[in-house]
Amino acid sequence: MDNLLQQKPSVMLEEFINEYNNIYNIDMDKAKSFIKLGIKDYNTAPYQKYLTDNWYKSLETEKPAFNLYNDKYYFTDLWVCWQEYSRKYLKSITKNNSLTDTQSIYSVVKNCTSIADLGCGLGLTTSALTEIFPSATVYATNIVDTEQYKFCEYLSQKKKFVLKGHYKELPKVDMIFASEYFEHIYDAFDEIYDIINNISPQFFYIANSFNTFSYGHFTKYKNFKDNKTLDQKYASKAFNYILRNNGYTKLKTKLWNNKPTLWRKN
Repeated sequence: MDNLLQQKPSVMLEEFINEYNNIYNIDMDKAKSFIKLGIKDYNTAPYQKYLTDNWYKSLETEKPAFNLYNDKYYFTDLWVCWQEYSRKYLKSITKNNSLTDTQSIYSVVKNCTSIADLGCGLGLTTSALTEIFPSATVYATNIVDTEQYKFCEYLSQKKKFVLKGHYKELPKVDMIFASEYFEHIYDAFDEIYDIINNISPQFFYIANSFNTFSYGHFTKYKNFKDNKTLDQKYASKAFNYILRNNGYTKLKTKLWNNKPTLWRKN
């Protein structure tokens, strides 16, 4: 798969399904059906409903159903999120008027020589980052021993990015991209603080959706530096406070609702 931000989604999907099938021998028609229904109406699609129902039931027992990340067809949900969200977020980087009426976000971040994609899903976002920043070293993190990790390994060799199992394995980088990532982390506030202090990126390009109902999202998050919890409706404010309090400024962009959010170190 090449030209991931320009290629028609329908063409790209066919290529992807064939490549994924070569590794895992899936029911391709079933996978396409899951993807089609997920794009049509994410909230009512049977597979997405299966994921979210089981996830929130598991939260009631305080035993989060992380095993669903390794479900045989979880990759279809990752594809839906890529097509509907992450791909658009990445396209906004090079859009001519994404920062101001005459400037792109790329004009600010173009000199980044190292970039990390947190929770890279299928590796499609990371692959697209290698196309946007062809001279940069691009890293990705994903959950080891899941089915999507094996596909990411395949893409990392094809698209020349460096795959890691955890953000703690990353070196210092110039920019971090995180699309729908931190809301999947129970101790997200501790993690962003740790990333700021140990990876110290010049830029964060982040699309969070803490206050939404979806598989992998928590209803309460671990409070910063203690064992108390914070309701999800306050999570975005707490997250942003940590960034501001540790030397980052949110840049105003032309993106709808300023999402993804571009943060720059002062």
